[in-house]
Order: sequence, then structure tokens, then C-alpha cells
Amino acid sequence: MHYHNLKELKGSFPTSRRT
Repeated sequence: MHYHNLKELKGSFPTSRRT
């Protein structure tokens, strides 16, 4: 998993890790 990718994931998947 890419860190910068997590940012985009949060937008689509708010349930993902918020950390």
C-alpha cells in the first residue's frame, strides 16, 4: 500500500484507517 494512496482511499473509503 502506498502512503500517498491512502489519502485517496480515505476520500472513497472513510472507513479505512484514519491514521
